[in-house]
Amino acid sequence: LSIVAAAQVAYLDRSGLRIPETSPFVEELTLGRGGVSVDDQSRPLSLFGSLAYDLGSRGKLSFTAGWQRLDADAEWLDYGALTHFTRVKLSNAWARLSYDLQISKETGIRAYASYADGQPIDGHQIRPLSAFALSPNEARHLVESYRSRALVSGLEARWNLADHGIGIRAGTDLDVDFEELTTVTAVFDEDVGINQVGDTITIARSAFDERTFTNVGLYLQVLAEPIESLDVVGGLRYDFNSIYASALNGRLGAR
Repeated sequence: LSIVAAAQVAYLDRSGLRIPETSPFVEELTLGRGGVSVDDQSRPLSLFGSLAYDLGSRGKLSFTAGWQRLDADAEWLDYGALTHFTRVKLSNAWARLSYDLQISKETGIRAYASYADGQPIDGHQIRPLSAFALSPNEARHLVESYRSRALVSGLEARWNLADHGIGIRAGTDLDVDFEELTTVTAVFDEDVGINQVGDTITIARSAFDERTFTNVGLYLQVLAEPIESLDVVGGLRYDFNSIYASALNGRLGAR
Protein backbone atom coordinates (compact mmCIF):
# COMPACT_ATOMS: atom_id res chain seq x y z
CA LEU A 1 0.00 0.00 0.00
CA SER A 2 1.32 3.42 -0.96
CA ILE A 3 -0.20 6.74 0.11
CA VAL A 4 0.90 10.20 -1.00
CA ALA A 5 -0.64 13.49 0.09
CA ALA A 6 0.57 16.96 -0.85
CA ALA A 7 -0.56 20.56 -0.53
CA GLN A 8 0.84 23.80 -1.86
CA VAL A 9 -0.18 27.30 -0.85
CA ALA A 10 1.44 30.43 -2.21
CA TYR A 11 1.14 34.18 -1.77
CA LEU A 12 2.55 36.59 -4.31
CA ASP A 13 2.37 40.36 -3.98
CA ARG A 14 3.02 41.97 -7.34
CA SER A 15 1.97 45.47 -6.29
CA GLY A 16 4.12 48.38 -7.37
CA LEU A 17 4.97 47.12 -10.84
CA ARG A 18 5.19 50.02 -13.26
CA ILE A 19 4.28 50.07 -16.93
CA PRO A 20 7.52 50.29 -18.95
CA GLU A 21 8.40 53.45 -20.81
CA THR A 22 8.51 51.47 -24.05
CA SER A 23 4.74 50.77 -23.91
CA PRO A 24 2.64 52.69 -26.47
CA PHE A 25 0.08 53.24 -23.67
CA VAL A 26 2.47 54.54 -21.03
CA GLU A 27 1.00 58.06 -21.13
CA GLU A 28 -2.66 57.00 -20.91
CA LEU A 29 -2.06 54.46 -18.16
CA THR A 30 0.20 56.77 -16.18
CA LEU A 31 -2.02 59.86 -16.34
CA GLY A 32 -5.32 58.04 -16.05
CA ARG A 33 -4.47 55.23 -13.64
CA GLY A 34 -1.11 55.98 -12.08
CA GLY A 35 0.86 53.52 -14.17
CA VAL A 36 1.52 51.27 -11.16
CA SER A 37 -0.20 48.05 -10.07
CA VAL A 38 -2.14 48.32 -6.81
CA ASP A 39 -3.06 45.45 -4.45
CA ASP A 40 -2.03 43.00 -7.16
CA GLN A 41 -1.97 39.77 -5.18
CA SER A 42 -2.16 36.11 -6.15
CA ARG A 43 -3.14 33.27 -3.81
CA PRO A 44 -2.93 29.90 -5.64
CA LEU A 45 -3.78 26.70 -3.78
CA SER A 46 -3.43 23.06 -4.82
CA LEU A 47 -4.07 19.70 -3.16
CA PHE A 48 -3.01 16.28 -4.39
CA GLY A 49 -3.53 12.74 -3.17
CA SER A 50 -2.57 9.30 -4.42
CA LEU A 51 -3.46 5.83 -3.21
CA ALA A 52 -1.91 2.72 -4.77
CA TYR A 53 -2.35 -0.91 -3.84
CA ASP A 54 -0.20 -3.72 -5.18
CA LEU A 55 -2.29 -6.86 -5.73
CA GLY A 56 0.72 -8.98 -6.55
CA SER A 57 0.04 -11.30 -9.46
CA ARG A 58 -3.40 -9.72 -9.86
CA GLY A 59 -1.98 -6.33 -10.81
CA LYS A 60 -1.80 -2.86 -9.34
CA LEU A 61 -4.69 -0.54 -8.54
CA SER A 62 -4.17 3.19 -8.11
CA PHE A 63 -6.30 6.25 -7.47
CA THR A 64 -5.19 9.85 -7.79
CA ALA A 65 -7.10 13.07 -7.24
CA GLY A 66 -6.35 16.76 -7.10
CA TRP A 67 -7.86 20.19 -6.69
CA GLN A 68 -6.51 23.56 -7.78
CA ARG A 69 -7.79 27.04 -7.07
CA LEU A 70 -6.50 30.26 -8.57
CA ASP A 71 -7.42 33.51 -6.84
CA ALA A 72 -5.50 36.41 -8.33
CA ASP A 73 -5.94 40.11 -8.92
CA ALA A 74 -5.31 40.92 -12.56
CA GLU A 75 -3.79 44.33 -13.14
CA TRP A 76 -2.23 43.69 -16.56
CA LEU A 77 -4.93 42.08 -18.68
CA ASP A 78 -4.96 43.33 -22.27
CA TYR A 79 -8.66 44.21 -22.20
CA GLY A 80 -8.36 46.35 -19.08
CA ALA A 81 -4.97 47.09 -17.51
CA LEU A 82 -4.64 48.76 -14.09
CA THR A 83 -8.36 48.75 -13.32
CA HIS A 84 -7.62 47.92 -9.64
CA PHE A 85 -10.74 45.75 -9.80
CA THR A 86 -10.40 42.72 -12.10
CA ARG A 87 -9.97 39.40 -10.31
CA VAL A 88 -9.52 35.91 -11.73
CA LYS A 89 -10.91 33.05 -9.62
CA LEU A 90 -10.91 29.56 -11.11
CA SER A 91 -11.34 26.06 -9.74
CA ASN A 92 -10.20 22.78 -11.27
CA ALA A 93 -10.62 19.27 -9.82
CA TRP A 94 -9.94 15.79 -11.14
CA ALA A 95 -9.87 12.14 -10.10
CA ARG A 96 -8.40 9.10 -11.88
CA LEU A 97 -8.65 5.37 -11.25
CA SER A 98 -6.27 3.03 -13.07
CA TYR A 99 -5.48 -0.66 -13.14
CA ASP A 100 -2.31 -2.29 -14.49
CA LEU A 101 -1.81 -6.02 -14.93
CA GLN A 102 1.38 -7.74 -16.04
CA ILE A 103 -0.01 -10.93 -17.60
CA SER A 104 3.33 -12.45 -18.48
CA LYS A 105 6.93 -11.38 -18.89
CA GLU A 106 6.14 -10.02 -22.35
CA THR A 107 2.51 -8.86 -22.12
CA GLY A 108 0.38 -6.60 -19.97
CA ILE A 109 -2.70 -4.41 -19.99
CA ARG A 110 -3.63 -1.05 -18.52
CA ALA A 111 -7.07 0.49 -18.06
CA TYR A 112 -8.09 3.83 -16.59
CA ALA A 113 -11.05 6.14 -16.07
CA SER A 114 -10.97 9.75 -14.96
CA TYR A 115 -13.19 12.75 -14.33
CA ALA A 116 -12.33 16.46 -14.42
CA ASP A 117 -14.36 19.56 -13.59
CA GLY A 118 -13.30 23.18 -14.11
CA GLN A 119 -15.11 26.54 -13.88
CA PRO A 120 -14.92 30.11 -12.55
CA ILE A 121 -15.99 30.53 -8.93
CA ASP A 122 -17.60 33.31 -6.89
CA GLY A 123 -15.57 36.50 -7.05
CA HIS A 124 -14.44 36.09 -10.66
CA GLN A 125 -14.94 39.59 -12.09
CA ILE A 126 -13.66 41.67 -14.97
CA ARG A 127 -13.72 45.40 -15.59
CA PRO A 128 -13.01 45.89 -19.30
CA LEU A 129 -12.25 49.08 -21.17
CA SER A 130 -15.07 51.32 -22.30
CA ALA A 131 -15.98 51.02 -25.95
CA PHE A 132 -13.47 52.85 -28.20
CA ALA A 133 -11.53 54.12 -25.16
CA LEU A 134 -8.51 53.27 -23.03
CA SER A 135 -10.27 53.90 -19.73
CA PRO A 136 -12.18 51.20 -17.79
CA ASN A 137 -15.96 51.29 -17.61
CA GLU A 138 -16.55 52.18 -13.95
CA ALA A 139 -20.32 51.88 -14.33
CA ARG A 140 -20.34 48.10 -14.56
CA HIS A 141 -18.23 44.96 -14.48
CA LEU A 142 -18.50 41.60 -16.20
CA VAL A 143 -18.93 38.10 -14.79
CA GLU A 144 -18.14 35.05 -16.95
CA SER A 145 -19.89 31.73 -16.55
CA TYR A 146 -18.64 28.53 -18.18
CA ARG A 147 -17.86 24.97 -17.12
CA SER A 148 -16.18 21.84 -18.41
CA ARG A 149 -16.90 18.36 -17.10
CA ALA A 150 -14.94 15.61 -18.81
CA LEU A 151 -14.97 11.83 -18.60
CA VAL A 152 -11.91 10.11 -20.05
CA SER A 153 -11.27 6.36 -20.17
CA GLY A 154 -8.89 4.09 -21.99
CA LEU A 155 -7.55 0.58 -22.44
CA GLU A 156 -4.06 -0.37 -23.62
CA ALA A 157 -2.31 -3.67 -24.32
CA ARG A 158 1.47 -3.99 -24.49
CA TRP A 159 3.94 -6.53 -25.80
CA ASN A 160 7.60 -6.23 -24.86
CA LEU A 161 9.67 -8.62 -26.95
CA ALA A 162 12.99 -7.89 -25.28
CA ASP A 163 14.83 -10.68 -27.08
CA HIS A 164 13.94 -9.06 -30.40
CA GLY A 165 14.33 -5.45 -29.24
CA ILE A 166 10.68 -4.65 -30.02
CA GLY A 167 7.94 -3.08 -27.92
CA ILE A 168 4.35 -2.72 -29.11
CA ARG A 169 1.52 -0.64 -27.64
CA ALA A 170 -2.05 -0.75 -28.93
CA GLY A 171 -5.02 0.92 -27.32
CA THR A 172 -8.20 2.92 -27.45
CA ASP A 173 -9.55 5.84 -25.46
CA LEU A 174 -12.83 7.68 -25.09
CA ASP A 175 -13.17 11.34 -24.11
CA VAL A 176 -16.60 12.83 -23.40
CA ASP A 177 -16.51 16.54 -22.53
CA PHE A 178 -19.69 18.25 -21.35
CA GLU A 179 -19.21 21.97 -22.01
CA GLU A 180 -21.38 24.76 -20.63
CA LEU A 181 -20.37 27.46 -23.07
CA THR A 182 -19.50 30.99 -22.05
CA THR A 183 -22.16 33.42 -20.90
CA VAL A 184 -21.14 36.97 -19.99
CA THR A 185 -23.26 38.99 -17.56
CA ALA A 186 -22.89 42.71 -16.86
CA VAL A 187 -23.36 43.79 -13.24
CA PHE A 188 -24.09 47.49 -12.72
CA ASP A 189 -21.96 49.34 -10.16
CA GLU A 190 -23.69 52.67 -10.83
CA ASP A 191 -27.20 53.70 -11.78
CA VAL A 192 -27.39 53.85 -15.58
CA GLY A 193 -30.76 54.70 -17.14
CA ILE A 194 -33.32 52.20 -15.92
CA ASN A 195 -30.62 49.96 -14.46
CA GLN A 196 -29.89 50.32 -10.77
CA VAL A 197 -26.81 49.32 -8.80
CA GLY A 198 -26.72 45.52 -8.59
CA ASP A 199 -28.91 44.92 -11.65
CA THR A 200 -27.63 42.37 -14.17
CA ILE A 201 -28.09 41.85 -17.88
CA THR A 202 -26.74 39.15 -20.18
CA ILE A 203 -24.62 40.81 -22.86
CA ALA A 204 -23.07 37.81 -24.62
CA ARG A 205 -23.69 34.11 -24.91
CA SER A 206 -22.83 31.29 -27.24
CA ALA A 207 -25.25 30.01 -29.85
CA PHE A 208 -25.49 26.81 -27.78
CA ASP A 209 -25.83 26.90 -24.00
CA GLU A 210 -24.32 23.43 -23.79
CA ARG A 211 -22.27 21.28 -26.14
CA THR A 212 -20.92 17.77 -25.77
CA PHE A 213 -17.61 16.86 -27.38
CA THR A 214 -17.04 13.14 -27.87
CA ASN A 215 -13.73 11.78 -29.12
CA VAL A 216 -12.91 8.12 -29.80
CA GLY A 217 -9.29 7.26 -30.48
CA LEU A 218 -7.38 4.17 -31.63
CA TYR A 219 -3.61 4.01 -31.64
CA LEU A 220 -0.65 1.75 -32.32
CA GLN A 221 2.96 2.39 -31.37
CA VAL A 222 6.02 0.29 -32.13
CA LEU A 223 9.46 0.75 -30.59
CA ALA A 224 12.44 -1.11 -32.01
CA GLU A 225 16.18 -1.34 -31.55
CA PRO A 226 17.44 -2.67 -34.90
CA ILE A 227 21.05 -2.16 -33.83
CA GLU A 228 22.58 -1.47 -30.45
CA SER A 229 23.16 2.24 -31.05
CA LEU A 230 19.82 3.03 -32.71
CA ASP A 231 16.29 3.31 -31.26
CA VAL A 232 13.33 3.77 -33.60
CA VAL A 233 9.73 4.62 -32.72
CA GLY A 234 6.70 4.77 -34.99
CA GLY A 235 3.10 5.51 -34.17
CA LEU A 236 -0.28 5.80 -35.84
CA ARG A 237 -3.42 7.27 -34.29
CA TYR A 238 -6.97 7.64 -35.56
CA ASP A 239 -9.47 9.97 -33.85
CA PHE A 240 -13.13 10.46 -34.50
CA ASN A 241 -14.56 13.63 -32.94
CA SER A 242 -18.27 14.41 -32.83
CA ILE A 243 -17.61 18.07 -33.67
CA TYR A 244 -14.49 18.04 -35.83
CA ALA A 245 -14.99 14.71 -37.68
CA SER A 246 -12.07 12.30 -38.07
CA ALA A 247 -8.29 12.64 -38.23
CA LEU A 248 -5.41 10.27 -38.87
CA ASN A 249 -1.95 11.15 -37.53
CA GLY A 250 1.38 9.39 -37.59
CA ARG A 251 4.86 9.92 -36.29
CA LEU A 252 8.30 8.43 -36.79
CA GLY A 253 11.40 9.10 -34.76
CA ALA A 254 14.89 7.77 -34.14
CA ARG A 255 17.82 8.43 -31.87
